Amino acid sequence: MTWVLDLDGVIWLGDAPIPGAAEAVGRLRKAGHSVLFTTNNSVPTVAEYVKKLSKIGIAASHTEIVTSAQAAATIVPAGETALVAGGEGLIEALSNKRVEVIGAHQFTDHPDGYLDDPRRTKVRYVIVGWHSYYGVASVAVAASSVKDGALLIGTNDDASYPTPGLHLPGSGAIISAVSVMSGSEPVFAGKPHDPIVTLLSPRLSGDDTVIGDRPSTDGMLARKIGARFGLVLSGVTSSFGDLHPRDPKPDLVAASLFDLVVAET
Repeated sequence: MTWVLDLDGVIWLGDAPIPGAAEAVGRLRKAGHSVLFTTNNSVPTVAEYVKKLSKIGIAASHTEIVTSAQAAATIVPAGETALVAGGEGLIEALSNKRVEVIGAHQFTDHPDGYLDDPRRTKVRYVIVGWHSYYGVASVAVAASSVKDGALLIGTNDDASYPTPGLHLPGSGAIISAVSVMSGSEPVFAGKPHDPIVTLLSPRLSGDDTVIGDRPSTDGMLARKIGARFGLVLSGVTSSFGDLHPRDPKPDLVAASLFDLVVAET
C-alpha cells in the first residue's frame, strides 16, 4: 500500500513537529508500505523539505516529495516567461522546467517599476502561491499581467495555513485578491486538482491511503485517485465537532497520524 501524507497539520505545525509523526512513518515503512509526502505549500524547495523531515527523524528522498509548486510548473511550457508571486520552491520548480522567472518580490517597494520592465511583454503566465511579502504591490503587479492576457495559475486554493497559533491566510485567500482585481478565474495546480493528480498517479500502487487535515483538499484528492481518506485532527480540522457536515466523508478519523497508523498497522 502507498500512504500519501500531507505535511502541514499532519507531520508538523509551522516548525513544531506533531508528536508521534516520525514514529508513525517508521511504523508504515517497517510494515512494508510506501510513503509519499504531498503538500500544497509551495514555499520551501524540495531539498528544504528533505532537510526539515530529517530534522524530526524522518528520512525522505527527493522523489518522495510532491508539491503544488511542481504541479504548477507542469502547466507552463519550457522557454516561456512567468511572473511569480511565490516562494523559492515555486521558483525552483519553474527554473527546473527552463521557465524564465520574474519575481514579483522585486517590485515590492516600487510596483510601478514593473510597467517599465522589458520582460513584461513576454509574460504569458502569472503564478501565485503563498508568499510572505503578500500585499498591495504583489497583487497589483500580478493582476496587471493577467489583465494583459496572461493565464492566472494558483498553486492551491487552501483558504488558510495552519500554525500553532492563529491560522494564516492561505494561497487561496491570496490568489482571490488577484482574481478579483483582474477579473480572471485561476487555474489551480495543487491538491485536489488535476496537475498534482497527474504527478502522483505513476507513483501510486492502486491500494492507497491519503492522510490529511483538510477534507476539501486531501479528501477530494483521495476520491480522485480512488484511495481511502484518513482525516487527522491535528491541523485545520481540529476537533470531532468540526466533522459534521464534511464532504467527502473520511473513511478513517484519528486525533493524529500516530493514532491512525497504530490503529491500522
